[in-house]
Amino acid sequence: MPARAQPFLLLDGLIGDLTAWKACGGHGTVSGIPNFAPRASVRLWELLQLPSLTPEEVSERERLQAILSRADAIAVPAGIRAMKYALHKVHGYGKAPRRPLLPLESQEGEAFLSSLSELLSTEREYEVEQSIKS
Repeated sequence: MPARAQPFLLLDGLIGDLTAWKACGGHGTVSGIPNFAPRASVRLWELLQLPSLTPEEVSERERLQAILSRADAIAVPAGIRAMKYALHKVHGYGKAPRRPLLPLESQEGEAFLSSLSELLSTEREYEVEQSIKS
């Protein structure tokens, strides 16, 4: 295995910072947002890996970063209970958080899910696009 220049990886905790973090030498992020939007998150990462971008790619990168940042700003303060509710609704995972946390009530969970509508819509766009290419 080849040696790395740094003895450890520099990871941020928010995908909302990913473009700036990568530009400053960071290696990536550990974020909950890719659980909801893996395709959009991976696409942003792919764009950040390119040595040069077309104007269309710059626009796509900026759009994705803005959408993912807004979702991050909503999800982080909402906490794990809201994230578990949304993961249950979007991907069918169990909605109960680890004890002693209690699951969200439906009204509260649906409000959180609704606040992620821009992110979820963007993820569906990438899902459709990917299925067309396949």
